[in-house]
Amino acid sequence: MTTRVSTSSLWPVIRYDNAAAAIEWITTVAGFEAGLVIADAAGNVEHAELWYGDGVVVVMSRAEFRPDKPVLTSGPGMIEVTVPDVRAHHAHAVSLGAEVVQPVLDGVAGLSFVLRDAEGNLWVFGTYRPGSFVAPEAA
Repeated sequence: MTTRVSTSSLWPVIRYDNAAAAIEWITTVAGFEAGLVIADAAGNVEHAELWYGDGVVVVMSRAEFRPDKPVLTSGPGMIEVTVPDVRAHHAHAVSLGAEVVQPVLDGVAGLSFVLRDAEGNLWVFGTYRPGSFVAPEAA
């Protein structure tokens, strides 16, 4: 594990019923690197930082760790990740049996594809990088 500090002011947090399994999926299928992972003896994850390039997503179990800090509910989310080779990333995920919601498509924001994890979150992998989109001219 490498110690890292994000320079971003924004990062997504995703809560899972089975955070340990989610971390395994996110690192194995999605290609993230596990950073800090804090779990209790029962395997509930209080805080995990998963890195992709200079981006980070925080993963937590939907479990109550301290009476003074109640669990906040959350539903499925959508996370977008910029990858250097969309087709290779897609082929890797497919080879591991990932659920593909949308195959590789070339749209106005570049190449992308969508996976669904075991708890319903959507993971979009593509060439788009926030701030780089130029809207097409109106007809």
